[in-house]
Amino acid sequence: MFDDIPVDVGLVYAGERIRKTDLHVELGGPDIKEKFELVKVRSTDSVQDGSITVQGPDISAMEPQKKYPLGILIEIAGSQLEKDFEGVIERRIHEYANYIEGFMHLNQRYDIWCRVSKKAYNKGFTSLVILGKVLAQLLKNELPIIERIQITFFTSPDLIAPLYAEARRTYEKRDARAGVSLMRTLTSSMGVPSASRSLPAMSALSPRSGTQTAVRSAGLTVGQQPGSIQRGRSFPSKKASVSIQ
Repeated sequence: MFDDIPVDVGLVYAGERIRKTDLHVELGGPDIKEKFELVKVRSTDSVQDGSITVQGPDISAMEPQKKYPLGILIEIAGSQLEKDFEGVIERRIHEYANYIEGFMHLNQRYDIWCRVSKKAYNKGFTSLVILGKVLAQLLKNELPIIERIQITFFTSPDLIAPLYAEARRTYEKRDARAGVSLMRTLTSSMGVPSASRSLPAMSALSPRSGTQTAVRSAGLTVGQQPGSIQRGRSFPSKKASVSIQ
């Protein structure tokens, strides 16, 4: 599946940590204020399937041992895709990125923290396009409802700033929509009008729970761990530790 990828790709690399002594470059992380990863469902004619581009300096042009901002925009299209699927599919990024030898991905949304190792760079991992190829192939392989996919990486602060603001607004809208959906589900299960029950405050509701009903029809489950590269088999994921030196 990945004959054109210079590094290995497999579940064996999930949970790999890259220390400072092994670091080539760092993308995002706690010292970078604005970074994000975002999945957006688009119309079919607006997505160029297989397009993977980098706007800003690519890995090969980055100074070793330095830290750079990172924005990941994945645009998908398909007749069965709905807006409510965006957050569920977005969470696959963390899992799949960590299948790549010499690439570390921590956290999600606007807290992403990635590293490329010296070993991976020396083997040919010199472009974010490689990351894009792995994400595109694994997402389409795992989720056939994705008919088209294009990925854009942003590494310039000037380009990331407006998209970062848009991403934050998108996350907030999703969370609010999921909270309303959950309240309706709870009220319906109680069999009473919503006004006659005192429900938890919106901020106390899990934003992921409200999406669960909406995605079942597409074969997705909120919190479901993605399968391995070999379809038909599932493996437990390894939780990321944020204590990295």
